[in-house]
Amino acid sequence: MPFRKISCSRPGFSLMEMIVAVAIMAVLAMMALPALMSIVPRYELRAAAKSTQTLLQQARLMAAHANRPARVALDCRPHVTSVRNPCQAALDTANFDTTGALVDWSRAEGTARDLPVSLAVTAGAGSTPLAGNPAGLFWAVYFPGGQLKASHDPWVLVFKSEKIKTNTWELQPDLKTGGITLRKGS
Repeated sequence: MPFRKISCSRPGFSLMEMIVAVAIMAVLAMMALPALMSIVPRYELRAAAKSTQTLLQQARLMAAHANRPARVALDCRPHVTSVRNPCQAALDTANFDTTGALVDWSRAEGTARDLPVSLAVTAGAGSTPLAGNPAGLFWAVYFPGGQLKASHDPWVLVFKSEKIKTNTWELQPDLKTGGITLRKGS
């Protein structure tokens, strides 16, 4: 019995071709997965640094506009934080009594922010991590004339993520202008 040649006039792919194509796509997806997994932590890290820089700039403007001191406090003490958000940042303004004495600091509306990163304050030659530290409080106060005073002097805020070890962002004061510089660290 002679063999007949079977011809298929329908265009398309065979089952074997489809399996090979899906296998190749799966291998490529597995190779790209580690790079994709670091995108969110990198974004959170930069967003936390940028958010803190914005709060510091708001404090500077608020101090000049209201003619009274404005403070940014970064609170990383364990009683105010959670595992997801190891630090909180907030903008406060000074309240004075009629004699001009400081009464308290009151939170500016809508300025408290959770920072889902670890923070370290570099003061001089040493680095003091704020997150998880019972004394983990950092503050910077702008005065109406533009002067800046901080709890650590000199200081650099270093933002780190527990998820990515190779990327940091640093906030550093510019003592000449009173501004805050954000730069990518190592």
